[in-house]
Amino acid sequence: MEKVLKFELFDATYPHNAHAVSILNTEPEYSPWLLNSFIQIEGWDNENIDFEDFWILECPLLGHQRISKKLVLEKWNAYLDFMIEMIGCGYYVYLVVDTAKIEVYKSTGYPHDMLVYGYDESGFYVADFFDGAGYGKGRVTYDEMQEALSLRQEYEEHWIFNYDIILLWVKKGKDASFSPERVKLSLEDYLLRNRTKYWYHRSQKCYVPHRYELIYGTDVYGIIYNHIDMPMKTGELLEHWRQVFHLWYEHKRWMKQRLAYMQNNSFLRNAGRYINEYAEIERSSEILISLCIKYSLTGNRDILKRMRSRLQRMEIAEKRIIPLISEDIVVEEELGQRGLVW
Repeated sequence: MEKVLKFELFDATYPHNAHAVSILNTEPEYSPWLLNSFIQIEGWDNENIDFEDFWILECPLLGHQRISKKLVLEKWNAYLDFMIEMIGCGYYVYLVVDTAKIEVYKSTGYPHDMLVYGYDESGFYVADFFDGAGYGKGRVTYDEMQEALSLRQEYEEHWIFNYDIILLWVKKGKDASFSPERVKLSLEDYLLRNRTKYWYHRSQKCYVPHRYELIYGTDVYGIIYNHIDMPMKTGELLEHWRQVFHLWYEHKRWMKQRLAYMQNNSFLRNAGRYINEYAEIERSSEILISLCIKYSLTGNRDILKRMRSRLQRMEIAEKRIIPLISEDIVVEEELGQRGLVW
């Protein structure tokens, strides 16, 4: 008794992005399409950020189906029977668990969104953030999973789940091409602080409605500054201190990868120059993570000053280089004139 679905591990700041890309990475022809996304960022409450142009429950290359846990128990008698059958049919299982009941988390307990992608005679193959480490694979016994799915009400209502289990699958045969024109428009939205246009994005129907106004693109720099300035003023860290700096680095990592792809496929003039400049921006964002951790351990406020200075240089560099990249992107009309395949 064993069934393990294809799963190509991709590290990301938040599990919903890591789960989705790790599933989509099993289809190599979809990789170019992913580079159309992860450009625009949204921020809220002056302390949290995430990608605005990629969302696991709206991705057109991923199918999803919500199944009520009440229905599962009525039709399958046990969650584990349902999960084994669904995985056997080729569905990834996305659900909320009580981390205190699962050894690999090494946690006192909180609700978290785990992905299950396989099983064998000893238990399930799962992916999430375990034991304070980055995103990775783990194993969960059947007994652990059974206990971890018996949740109190506030855990059942956690985030997007609301007493549901979500099934995911890759939609085959979809148009998954790279669009330089889409990237050009999205970079302009990022620079002008606009919500993404002409591309799917996180909507209220699939997401928890925000109680506050969202900001976009370069306005998000204000949130990063706030994470640095708040401990400088009060000595206290904001809730998403580490996540914000990790996602900021992830954003720059995607950008450098995108530029390299555009260079290799003749979608960008002067690509080598831009890749070199974005490599420095990416490196600065990675240094910010190191400084973030160092401040958490030492409380030395001189580190915060260094972080602010580096972020200011990043902001100047990025706002200067993005209009140049946008201008040098080779769009569909030019590709046709040059006889390149679109």
